[in-house]
Amino acid sequence: MNEVISNQLFSLVFYVVVFFIICIFFMNKIPKLSKIAMQGIISSCFIFIINCVVYKMELCLGINFITVIAATFLGMPAISFMYLILYIL
Repeated sequence: MNEVISNQLFSLVFYVVVFFIICIFFMNKIPKLSKIAMQGIISSCFIFIINCVVYKMELCLGINFITVIAATFLGMPAISFMYLILYIL
């Protein structure tokens, strides 16, 4: 496994664990926050899966705080737009 994918795997695991802990703590108290955290987990995994698929084209979107938050709140259009910007630049 090359270095870019392994670094992103570390970031993915970090964000998934953080969002999962948020889900566990706030599941009964604040269900809306728990739902947002689950969306964060799903969007982080989705970005990682797309990065694995388009790695040969050298279009790896970084998994960091900004991309995860944008993908969490804006969904698939934000992910598509980030990849479009990455492709253009």
